Amino acid sequence: MEPTQVSFLVLMYTSAVVILVVGIFLVRLLIDLSKLSNTAKNAGEVIQNELEPTLKELQQTAKSINSIVHSADSQIEGVKKAFVGAADATRNVGHKMGGIFAGLAKGLALGIKLFKK
Repeated sequence: MEPTQVSFLVLMYTSAVVILVVGIFLVRLLIDLSKLSNTAKNAGEVIQNELEPTLKELQQTAKSINSIVHSADSQIEGVKKAFVGAADATRNVGHKMGGIFAGLAKGLALGIKLFKK
């Protein structure tokens, strides 16, 4: 055998061994990727099954909170109207009392003037 044939034969065997080793690693990689995708799929299903009831409960809670807020808002609006009404009544009474006191002061001043003469 010539040296070129020997080197070609060594190259051929070495290439075959490298291709075989790379092939084995690629097959193992594909098997691991398949297992990983199945695990991810199962995890997604579990998460979806667990999140659906939680989301429904959160939605019901949000509706309850919304109704409580609307109820509180209407009650606060009623209290606000009552305070505005009370403030208006107090202002009206104060205005009328001011008129009464002004009339009383004029009457007293007139009475004092009358008695001074």
